[in-house]
Amino acid sequence: MKRAESQVQTRQALLNAAVEVFGEHGLHGATLDDVASRAGLTKGAVYSNFGSKEELFLECFTTSFNRRRPTADKLNQLILDGDLDGASRVYQQIWADADTAQWLLGIEFLLWAKRVPRIRAMTTEFLDQATTATVEDVRAVSNGMERPDLRSMVIALAALDLGLGLLEDLVDDLDRPRTYVHVASRLLGGNPI
Repeated sequence: MKRAESQVQTRQALLNAAVEVFGEHGLHGATLDDVASRAGLTKGAVYSNFGSKEELFLECFTTSFNRRRPTADKLNQLILDGDLDGASRVYQQIWADADTAQWLLGIEFLLWAKRVPRIRAMTTEFLDQATTATVEDVRAVSNGMERPDLRSMVIALAALDLGLGLLEDLVDDLDRPRTYVHVASRLLGGNPI
């Protein structure tokens, strides 16, 4: 195996291990020793790929977020087409593919951003770009939907997703995919809830 290929594999192993460790222990409870051990590597391997625990955490979040974008685009299309059963299945698949550790990583990241001004500024820029891209995706799949509140709706749906994720294990009869899709279809379709 070539050196470049080995570096890519090492970096990916560290990212996979870090998602698990951060999901289990949070940003502040996790250590780089934990990440290295989980990946079967040394702490030196962590530092040769990432400058700090925070840099590794940020990379985990953005990688996880970007990995789900194509499926999220498909979800938006199904909702706008009125295929709510199909949309529920896709939503369920998004969270089946993203285990609890990945979901907790996102929550932990947002809490970190709320607490640390330098991270807040970086996160604001990232979320602004992500929201703009999602708005453009919704416009594209909806044949140019022009609603002045489309950006607000996209942000509200992200908040709904986070809230449902928090409540999922606490509310016995919560059907997370159906609830999300029902509310999303109402918002994007312009129908009141």
